Amino acid sequence: MVTSSNRFYDTYHKKNRNSLYHAIITDSNFTYFYTLKYLKKVLEMFGLKKLEILDLGCGVGTIDFYLAKKGHELTGIDISQDAIDICNQVKKELEFLNATFVQGDVQKTHFKKKFDFVICSEVIEHVEDDVGLLKTIGNLLTDSGVLLLTTPSVNAPLYRLGFLKSFERRVGHLRRYQMKKLIELIEQAGFEIVETAKTESVVRNALYTFPILGYLIKGLRGPLVPVFHFFDQMGTTLVGESDLVIIARKL
Repeated sequence: MVTSSNRFYDTYHKKNRNSLYHAIITDSNFTYFYTLKYLKKVLEMFGLKKLEILDLGCGVGTIDFYLAKKGHELTGIDISQDAIDICNQVKKELEFLNATFVQGDVQKTHFKKKFDFVICSEVIEHVEDDVGLLKTIGNLLTDSGVLLLTTPSVNAPLYRLGFLKSFERRVGHLRRYQMKKLIELIEQAGFEIVETAKTESVVRNALYTFPILGYLIKGLRGPLVPVFHFFDQMGTTLVGESDLVIIARKL
């Protein structure tokens, strides 16, 4: 599923293999602020139901352990064996019996069950056959199952100005999306759109695309997180979004 970025992510996770991943993120986590915001909207759609959830490109399981702690049944899949090794190590340490992790390509992996909810966060832009991926997700969902998808926007100011060429190559981005086109692809794959959002201003995007600025994230904690994102959303409205969010339901 993922092309040249396989080696990048294997190297990345191997380098960080001894880091502490066992701390479960909180609702005020800076890195996952927007993901958690829309994740919670999906959970509210299901009420108090305990869900079967599939996380595509799960990485080291940050979102998975957050959801497993809430009692949901989690399956995470990632192309990186090192990422999956870390997931299983943390699973063992924290004794999460309701989390399962698989190394592989979701389009080539057989699952014995269907899922209420599929998370596809920052993955589709790495995949050669994005239409095929969306159809695979549809086949993996239960009737009226829900997809949460996030992906980089072609309208990102830093991207439009040409500052992200090195970053795009390094992480293996094959494309970026315009919201209208992405909606068309998702609808053609058999989904109805529930909600869309444009997020992440040029400032927040710079924190994650320029390594030299990454250290600033460590200082953004507690009440600074919602304050930062209040102004971040204003910046998105003024100069354009760097990321797209779509919540869709299987027809």
